[in-house]
Amino acid sequence: MPGNGGFDYLRFDADSYRLYVSHGTQVDVLDAISGKLLGLVENTPGVHGIAIVSALHRGFTTNGGNSTVSVFDTESLKTLQKIPVDKDPDCIFYDPRTKRVLVCHGDAGVITAIDPGRAEIIGKVPLGGGAEAAVVDNAGKGFVNLEEEAIVVSFDPQQLKVLAKWSITGCKTPTGLAMGSSTSRLFIGCRSKVLASWMPQPEK
Repeated sequence: MPGNGGFDYLRFDADSYRLYVSHGTQVDVLDAISGKLLGLVENTPGVHGIAIVSALHRGFTTNGGNSTVSVFDTESLKTLQKIPVDKDPDCIFYDPRTKRVLVCHGDAGVITAIDPGRAEIIGKVPLGGGAEAAVVDNAGKGFVNLEEEAIVVSFDPQQLKVLAKWSITGCKTPTGLAMGSSTSRLFIGCRSKVLASWMPQPEK
């Protein structure tokens, strides 16, 4: 892929069979079968993540360089507007259950919920630490890594509140987070060079 700058999150869109790749100050859009570069979403300084809302033909990027979320048209790849958000926006994804775009913030220590149709902020979940990556399970419960604290926080993406917190045993500086859909088991990538596998426990 041409251009300078580092890479961060990838987002595969199964509806269009496109791969969106964060790349420095732009998002490279590839055909997921051929690998051909289809176009660019430009002017995304310090881009980290991409969320796609196929039904609305809208995409969203987190721009760490100026603390904004870009809203772009997935057909033309043109930026439609930028939403000012709290500092250090990082991971971003669409939750189809709540029909919200959720943004993790490192320095701000919150998750921001955005209405993708109106491109407006609905509210925030205060976490008490820097949010790195997050997922939502089949039951609609969210989980997010707090990087510096090595803690997993469960949260309600509808009510926008924290439910519980757990320490991640044997893990320092958790970053990547994924969930096995059939077991609801979390897999946590740690900078201490381990992959932590963890089953969420019921809240007390």
